[in-house]
Amino acid sequence: MTPSSDIVPVRVVRDGSDWLLELGQHAATPEVPLEPRVEPETPDGGAIVIAVSEPAAPIAVTDPEVGDTVIVVPLYPVGHGLARGFEYPELDLLVSSQGLVIVPRIDDLIVNTVDGVEITSKRGLHLSPVPDDVRNRSRLAPDRALTRLTGLHHWRDLPLARLGAERRRLLRAAAAAEGGEREQPRVELAEFYLATGQAAESLGVLDVVAEDRPEIAEDARFLLLRGAAQVMMGRLAEAESNLAQPQLAGSDEAALWQVALAAARGRDADGRPVGAPDLHDIGALTLTYPRDLRTPLLFLLAESAIGRGEAMIARRFLDVLAMEDLGAGGEGRHRYLEGRLAQASGDFPQALAHWTEAEQGAHRASRARAALASIELRLDQGGMTPEQAIREAEKLRFAWRGDGFEFAYLRRLGELYHREGDDAASLRTLRQAVSSFPDHPDTVEITRQMADTFERLFLDGAAADVAPLSAIALFNEFRELNPAGDSGDQIIQSLADRLAAVDLLDQAADLLDDQVRHRLRDGVEKARTGARLALLRLLDRQPDAALEALQASEADEMPEPLQRQRRHLRARALAEMERFDEALGLLARDDGTDADLIRADIHWRMKDWRNAGRVLEQVATAAGANPGAALDDSQARLVLNEAVARSLADDADRLRQLDNDHGAAMDASPYRAAFRLVVADGRHRPAGLQAAVSDSVEDVVNFQAFLGAYRDRLQHEGLSTIN
Repeated sequence: MTPSSDIVPVRVVRDGSDWLLELGQHAATPEVPLEPRVEPETPDGGAIVIAVSEPAAPIAVTDPEVGDTVIVVPLYPVGHGLARGFEYPELDLLVSSQGLVIVPRIDDLIVNTVDGVEITSKRGLHLSPVPDDVRNRSRLAPDRALTRLTGLHHWRDLPLARLGAERRRLLRAAAAAEGGEREQPRVELAEFYLATGQAAESLGVLDVVAEDRPEIAEDARFLLLRGAAQVMMGRLAEAESNLAQPQLAGSDEAALWQVALAAARGRDADGRPVGAPDLHDIGALTLTYPRDLRTPLLFLLAESAIGRGEAMIARRFLDVLAMEDLGAGGEGRHRYLEGRLAQASGDFPQALAHWTEAEQGAHRASRARAALASIELRLDQGGMTPEQAIREAEKLRFAWRGDGFEFAYLRRLGELYHREGDDAASLRTLRQAVSSFPDHPDTVEITRQMADTFERLFLDGAAADVAPLSAIALFNEFRELNPAGDSGDQIIQSLADRLAAVDLLDQAADLLDDQVRHRLRDGVEKARTGARLALLRLLDRQPDAALEALQASEADEMPEPLQRQRRHLRARALAEMERFDEALGLLARDDGTDADLIRADIHWRMKDWRNAGRVLEQVATAAGANPGAALDDSQARLVLNEAVARSLADDADRLRQLDNDHGAAMDASPYRAAFRLVVADGRHRPAGLQAAVSDSVEDVVNFQAFLGAYRDRLQHEGLSTIN
């Protein structure tokens, strides 16, 4: 039983209590191929080590035809064997689909199965180091039996020349089958397409299978194939819906694709599924796949291992990848991951060197990733200021788009803007991230972060230094972030205060109008906000809009002060519209000073000078303008207002009384000349004085005089004076 190039495959099986060696009855390719590791320099000489769990004790078998002795090592894990034979000076290892078959060339060969399988002799073996690719592959040998659901490994060693013939064979089989028998050859065809890098074609076949029998969508094998094909096509959200199904729990092969999906979504730091085996174990499955699957999976596993802090395992994956024919694009990706691994190990200069090489490579995604990683590292190490980092990062905005990298990039750029105090740019960048990737697992977290920034700006006063026009522009741009409830209402009212304080009345009113119409339910708060809106409309000379605001915000059981203020605002609006009788009717039972001011203005507009003077006398008395007492500015103006009205009414007696009561005080005020002119005896007044006085002092008692108190309070206290 000497090894040769056409040796038939063997399998070690158990028959009752005996181990048997079967020849030529099974495929040569094991499900989990093992790789011998050569140790040429051990304390006892050279040795061959095969890492495998649960090996049974070696059994010597005699070839009945030739008489040679063969040593077999049964392995309990299913599907573990040697995919190819190995020849050494002192022994041969035969191809096997299950177990190990050793042909000794010396008499004192020793096979030890205490911890894995070790082959040596009393004086050691004469061995030379094996090639790096064999050594690296052997380092991925699993420590236990692995479970799989698909047959993707069947095409691992398919020569390129046979690709077309195999495809035609599978197509013929799928076409020839009828009825329910078509499903199995179709699924096998889908596996072939996926194994040979044709994920779109694989999905197409699987869709046809599911159309014929929708129940197959619950099958574990079908779910894994469809999810794996979607991972390869970059349809990550769809892949997750398939790979997260409970039918895949406990499958090592499913865990492999789940980790690959997590890494592809940029979540390698927590990409380990619950209950999944170690990356070292499931990584061994990649070696059973064809190259079109093996290489991209090893990249994703290496990225996941780096993100999870498993540097030793990442090193093994990268070493295996180094032996692959990666092409120009793959080399760039490899350089990027080498840089990440160097960074994780604390070798920052080496990391930057790797990333510089990656930035010069042909793989666009790796160029972008390497550039961002380099910016991050230099910023963290003090080699770049935040401003420089933002400028450099902005250059990458269109470098690579559409996957987890773009989401992570936009998120990080938004954080940099926020760190530098440019919250507007931060919010715009983060909004681009959540709008472009609405299904990303971190979208909810980023949206919450944006809402916190918005509240800090408009509720906590961080936007106080922003110009009012810029503040309203920023608010309107991100209006969707305004929270519901009291906090959001407070933000709107605070911003309206700021706008009104600088006479941006229309913009302030628009904010409150939206609040009244869409945010507030019927009730006292809506009535109060409606009154604030009406005041702004009046200040902006829109009495009809003021009446509309009051009508839209009516409520039951309002506090008396609020009812009074709304009544006054309504009367003022009616007066502005020259509906004087309606306005006076509203104030018929109101004896307050504010009501008197409105009445005075209405009488003035009606040219009812006698009633205007009478009401103004009441207002001045209420304000403390006592006969013979000193007058402050507001009291002096009220006395002058009454004098004008009395003059226009030709009330000489009251004018003399005003002169007697307040003449000395008015002579000490800024209004001395005007007062003396108004109270002078009619025989000594210049011609046309009555009209001149009316024109020159009208705005002292007109609408602006009435609303002046409101405007002053608005500027100093805000719209909260409506209570």
